[in-house]
Amino acid sequence: MKSFIVTLILTTVYTLVFPFASHAASQQQITARQGVLDARSLDLAQTVLSLKGEWEFYWQRLETPEHSHGNNSAMIEVPAVWADASYTGSQTLKNEGYGTYRLRIILPKQNKSKPLSLYIPSIASAYKLWVNGKLAASNGVVGTNKESMEAQSYSKVVTFQTNTNEIELILQVSNFTQRKGGMWKSIQFGSDALIRQAREYSVLKDSFLASSLFVLGSFQLILYLFHRKNLLSLFLGCFCLLMTLRTLLVGDRLLIDWIPSISWEFSVKLEYLTSYIGCLLLFTFVTYLYPEESNRFIAKVFAAICIGFSLTTLLPAIYFTKWIFIFQIFLVPILLYIIYIIIRAAIRKRIGALINCVMLIIIIICILNDIFYYHFFSIGTDAVPLGAFITLFVQSLIIAQRSSYAFIKVERLSAELLQVNYSLEERITQRTMELKNMNEELQRTNEALQTIEQTRQQFFSTIAHEFGTPMQSIQGYLQLLQEGLPLKEQQKYLQVVYEKTKLLNRLSIDLLELAKMEENQIQFYFEEVEIKELLSYFSQQFKLEIERNGLCCEQTALISVPAGGRLFLRIDFIRLEQVFSNLLQNAIRHTPKGGKISLHSEAYCYTSLNNEEHWGIRILFCDTGSGIESELLPHLFKRFVKGKQSSSKTGTGLGLAICQQIIKHHGGTISVSSELGKGSQFTITLPAFLQKGAEEQ
Repeated sequence: MKSFIVTLILTTVYTLVFPFASHAASQQQITARQGVLDARSLDLAQTVLSLKGEWEFYWQRLETPEHSHGNNSAMIEVPAVWADASYTGSQTLKNEGYGTYRLRIILPKQNKSKPLSLYIPSIASAYKLWVNGKLAASNGVVGTNKESMEAQSYSKVVTFQTNTNEIELILQVSNFTQRKGGMWKSIQFGSDALIRQAREYSVLKDSFLASSLFVLGSFQLILYLFHRKNLLSLFLGCFCLLMTLRTLLVGDRLLIDWIPSISWEFSVKLEYLTSYIGCLLLFTFVTYLYPEESNRFIAKVFAAICIGFSLTTLLPAIYFTKWIFIFQIFLVPILLYIIYIIIRAAIRKRIGALINCVMLIIIIICILNDIFYYHFFSIGTDAVPLGAFITLFVQSLIIAQRSSYAFIKVERLSAELLQVNYSLEERITQRTMELKNMNEELQRTNEALQTIEQTRQQFFSTIAHEFGTPMQSIQGYLQLLQEGLPLKEQQKYLQVVYEKTKLLNRLSIDLLELAKMEENQIQFYFEEVEIKELLSYFSQQFKLEIERNGLCCEQTALISVPAGGRLFLRIDFIRLEQVFSNLLQNAIRHTPKGGKISLHSEAYCYTSLNNEEHWGIRILFCDTGSGIESELLPHLFKRFVKGKQSSSKTGTGLGLAICQQIIKHHGGTISVSSELGKGSQFTITLPAFLQKGAEEQ
């Protein structure tokens, strides 16, 4: 059990941290010199560039593209807060003030006229950005004093195109609201695809940690409701819910992105409050877990310190953000004291002490990392949410372990009672009554433990519903590889592991894409396409695919189009091709060789209530395959729905759900009719518009 938990911790850290490290390694270390960054040697389609180095800087001046530059300018090192930055000007910089950054980027020729993006992190604490003279982004309101500015800080992606080989960035920044001012994180620059991929990974990582912490924290609170005396579950549950909130308030600050009405001042108060109360809950948890190794006086002193600093958040952010360093000075000896408690408990062989020691050392390392990170001594990232996730997950396993010990104890007690009953015949009547009462009590205890165990199993089964099976397969094959099999067998098992990881990756991508579509976060690129050209293209593509799989292909030309008229669709060509390809692959997969797949299309017209004429197109995909069960048809476009006739072992059950979302974004509908053993028919309707009297091209 202990080796499994340690392995799980290391696997979790590797899984969450390694992609970030790999992404960071792909960034080029080219820096700006004298306000110019020469990127001509790079291919931005393959590289993410961190805009570090010397920027032109105008202290206490808000320059715009219309102003002349170069007079009274100095150089400032980026990233850094103003008070600690390397600055060539004659004035002394303070974290409270305002200024203008300027940087020229010389682009490689192959990236000219291609979509480029900037990944702008949190900048303290309001900014306005121009790209080549055009206002591209802003956060909050830039001002020259506390009254005229409005703070706001969360990450953004800015996309643009340029027809020149040079980009000019002008960034106004002001800060009168917190302890750090200026550009203390680097702006990332590269192709639109790479930057958005980095943004999506960051959002996915934070969302995964936040949702995991929320679910596991809720589980601990449910355990507490079942057993009110179990304060450990209460402390753990509250701690992880606080870490859920903190995860959404740091990094990309997803909470502000999701709920823009939250003020910057309030979000900063929440961020600091979660740190203070979270540390208090963590320390209280340890003292309750091992009371004999803890000192109550130290616990009370630290509780008073945490509560006192929590009350400071009632003041404006410009004050309490400067006092966090004092709290961290108190925090370091407390963290060392926690390690001391856990080591003493491990020496005394308390239940779960060794695992708790490893777990708490990990979260303490994460806390120390965050202290260094937010004081600019480290280039890492916020790691406390990761440590909190590992903490609660391991604690859940320890609770399961303790439940197992309780079952063993019950079994031993039952055996001892039976032995006493057989050895003491003269007290049979008395012992029988005692055993009856004790057995009833044990039965109630057993039922209560079974209820808790069933709740736990159902909870984790829901979380691992789709990820569990591939992960188990991977673990099994890796275990076989450890036994020293021949090279040929190893290659075969590695191929299986590779396929399973591809399935997990595809499942993650499909889930992310489907979630974005449902939340309208994916941008569609619509264009006007004539229906005949569209159908001709898909017919040629699909005919080759169908005949290559040994099937017959039947197609009909577009019907019901008025003479002299041309019908057009407004579509995202790539997304619509994704729908057609998915339906075609499903039809091929479920149609035996020698079967037939048909593609029919027809135009239709209807009149609205205000007597306006509207056109549409109806496209039918028909096959003579195995068909779909009737009870499955109403649920076919839901997530993870697969029929009993499905032969696919690699499908995710998300394809039709994604197709439905794509068609929905086009203003159309998709439906299905099928009869088991006779085939299926998928019908797509899309709105169209008619151009009358146009000549055929």
